Amino acid sequence: MKKLNFYQPFFVLFFVFLFFNSFSQSIFFPEFFVYTEVDNHSNLRTSYRIDMLLDTGLKYGINVGFGFKAYNINSINSNFVQFSSLKINTEPFYNFNFNFFMGKAKTLGYSEFGYIGFQHHPRENFEYIGYKDLSGIGIELSSILFYVFEPHLYIYSPNNTNTVNLDGVFYYRGENYYFEFYGGVNSIEIYNGIINKTLMKRFGIFVYANFNKIEFVLGLYSPDSTFDSPLVADDFYFHTSERIRIGYFEQVFAVFLRPSYYNGYKESITNDFDAYASAGITFGEAGLGIENTFTYSSSYSMSDKIGAYGYFFFSNLMYKIGFYYTLMGDAYPSQYGFFLNISGNI
Repeated sequence: MKKLNFYQPFFVLFFVFLFFNSFSQSIFFPEFFVYTEVDNHSNLRTSYRIDMLLDTGLKYGINVGFGFKAYNINSINSNFVQFSSLKINTEPFYNFNFNFFMGKAKTLGYSEFGYIGFQHHPRENFEYIGYKDLSGIGIELSSILFYVFEPHLYIYSPNNTNTVNLDGVFYYRGENYYFEFYGGVNSIEIYNGIINKTLMKRFGIFVYANFNKIEFVLGLYSPDSTFDSPLVADDFYFHTSERIRIGYFEQVFAVFLRPSYYNGYKESITNDFDAYASAGITFGEAGLGIENTFTYSSSYSMSDKIGAYGYFFFSNLMYKIGFYYTLMGDAYPSQYGFFLNISGNI
């Protein structure tokens, strides 16, 4: 997507202000994630990922969404604003949604806790949140069946390609859990792809369960691969985590295996294994604790980073302030530093 220079954000904000005041009844932020870090070399970096939705109040349930993101902003000359998506969501008929999107349509395997965010393995072009973005230019069709089944069909052309992909996401939502089933192919010309042996498949599942004091997530996704090619363990995305809250005590443990190809970028790693653990005390809408991040792969020596944090909630956003120190290894670029993470939805 095209980046904006330093002055253009003001025009973007001015346009949003006019649009909101002219047509919108409500404004929401379904995804809000901002991370700022300063390390022992006095390097200040900020990354963010924000989705904004405007309820226009117009007929047929027309809503307009904007996505913004930027990674590793470190100077006044950086690109502060980068469009990541434009969405127009409509409901032309009862219980039938027809949506148009440019850029990110959906993040598969998105979890609100565990091994997510800019704090882990900072990269130049992306962050580890979920498996991947369904992204490009296309349409989304969806509905809700029997109050618990929610099928979504995406027909789109991925960024920088001339192909038309076909992906399906199927949700089953229960009282304390939901399942996300995913499958797709890299070309809508399925017959020709089979004949020419160029058709590639992809599939995966994401599970969330909430048992009052215990929450659990599991995401397992395969990469794009031809139908006759063997699947290699290093190619899979795997993330599982649990969160326990009992009285004043809370604890998180997560295991994450980075795939060799992640969200459109080739990774130069094999045999990757990452683990994250935190434990602390919570007092209603605030808490503090300690955390540890461990990683190993063929590209890094065994690395371990510890830290301490405190957080509080305000207006559905969590403000987390922390300190980290690298005990060993070369997976992390700095010895120690401080960070502020703001996340949630409004």
